[in-house]
Amino acid sequence: MSMSKFVEAHMASLAVGTAVVVGLYVMYGPTHQGGKRKTTDVRGLVNNGNSCFVNAVIQALASCPTLYYWLEDCINKNDGRTVRGSLFEVLKILNNLSLVPGSDPYNPGLLLAAL
Repeated sequence: MSMSKFVEAHMASLAVGTAVVVGLYVMYGPTHQGGKRKTTDVRGLVNNGNSCFVNAVIQALASCPTLYYWLEDCINKNDGRTVRGSLFEVLKILNNLSLVPGSDPYNPGLLLAAL
C-alpha cells in the first residue's frame, strides 16, 4: 500500500487526530513565563470603524512572546508615539503586563494613529 493510499484511507482519523493535538496544544501549551493568566483576565480591543482586521492582527501578535521581548529590548523612552512604542504598550496591556490597569476592552487608538 503506497503512502497516498494510506492517507486516503485514513483521512478522517488523521483529521480528528490533528484537531485533538491542536486543541491540546492550545489548552495546555506553552504559557507566558511570568505565570499563568486567568481566562477571566483576557483583554479585548475596541473596534473603531473598520479596525476589526487590524485588531485581529494585534491580538495575534500579542500571543507571540518573542516579539514582545524583542520590543522590550529595543524600545526607548522616546518611542511612546511611534508604531514600535505604541505596539509595545498595547501588547503589554493585552498580556496583562502593564503596571497601570487599562480599560476592558482596551482602545488601541494610539497605535492606529501611529500607523
